[in-house]
Amino acid sequence: MEYGENEKGKRCLECGDDITYGRKGRKFCCDRCKNTWHNRKTRGTRLAKARVMTMLNRNYSILNGILEAGETSAGVEQLNRMGFNFGYCTSYHKIRRHDEYVCFDIKFTLIGSEVVSIRKLPLVSLKDFGNTL
Repeated sequence: MEYGENEKGKRCLECGDDITYGRKGRKFCCDRCKNTWHNRKTRGTRLAKARVMTMLNRNYSILNGILEAGETSAGVEQLNRMGFNFGYCTSYHKIRRHDEYVCFDIKFTLIGSEVVSIRKLPLVSLKDFGNTL
């Protein structure tokens, strides 16, 4: 006997009730059980994605605030005190003796303990790619 089966037939993977109708391979007794099971299955991934997006949004807000204040550089310690986390950026490149980071459309360079050259990148439109997509 396979998992989810009883003497009479299949059992719902969510609530365990008998599945008395429907196609042969049916796994759930109703849409509610199906949705509940799939939501629970993807909860961990959904929460992990939400945590990453929260950190990216925080980093972006900090960098954007620095730009709005008219500054283009900041110390690493200052950024750390503000809650910036260098582990959460959308892009990273090692260039000779310094590191370049991108957080959405804001790019900056890390040299030693200083973040310099904080700037917004020009936005690219899909039409700029032509028919390549």
